[in-house]
Amino acid sequence: MARKISLFCWLGALLLLIFQIGNVIIQTNYHVEFIDSRLFYSINLLLILLLSCSVIIHLRTKRWMMVAILLFACLIGGYHIYKMVEENQTYEQIINFSPNKKEIFLATYEKNSQDLTYYRRYYYVFKRPKEIIDENARSYEKVEWLTNDIAVLPYINNEKEQQVYVGTYGDRGSGSSYYYVGSELHGEWSGDGIQISVTPDGIAINKGTDTFEYGWEATQQYGTLALVLSNEETDEWVIGLGESFVATGNGTHSADASIVLYNPSNNKQMILHYKES
Repeated sequence: MARKISLFCWLGALLLLIFQIGNVIIQTNYHVEFIDSRLFYSINLLLILLLSCSVIIHLRTKRWMMVAILLFACLIGGYHIYKMVEENQTYEQIINFSPNKKEIFLATYEKNSQDLTYYRRYYYVFKRPKEIIDENARSYEKVEWLTNDIAVLPYINNEKEQQVYVGTYGDRGSGSSYYYVGSELHGEWSGDGIQISVTPDGIAINKGTDTFEYGWEATQQYGTLALVLSNEETDEWVIGLGESFVATGNGTHSADASIVLYNPSNNKQMILHYKES
């Protein structure tokens, strides 16, 4: 029985070692890293545990060697734990799954430099930096999912201004061509006491007695799913295409077409539907 356990631990350690060697090769050649940096150290700790157990069982009659192996394993394991703690003190990892668990929003926040960086997932367990969101972000808030493929990260920049970054992971068209979200939104939308009017001149949001108007130069598109509306240096609204929305390219909408309006100042989401004229 002891030999079987020893063999199992040895094979497990060998497989993990091969995996880690392959991981180093992939990271070097493709400039990627684990989705969660703690995964690298956790795998190494498990490898050390399995290898130590295998050797200790095999050499159970030689106590001085068992003690030496245990001390060595504790030393290496302690170093890995120290590195995990050190990395957590250097930067924060933002890992947030979509409501249906099919997509994941990935970002990191460097505490010293205040860099906020967005990542894309590759090969399920790896990520690659796509762009720096902001080089001087004072703080960030919880990721909000408007749909299963639209994620919003609200944050405050160094000038204490409200900002947002939108991660998009889908499409409302055929998937083979790019389209402008603003053009697809053309028309009237209403819901939750709010009306949105989209015209060739821009976007107007009517909320009770308040009206917010934005020319197209005050909008920024993310992917093919979302628009951010800004007033000078402050991001005030996010409009995301609902999951029932179909991009037709001619400004027409189905009866169940919907959009999601998000206000980052109060983290409130509102669903609006197309208003037929």
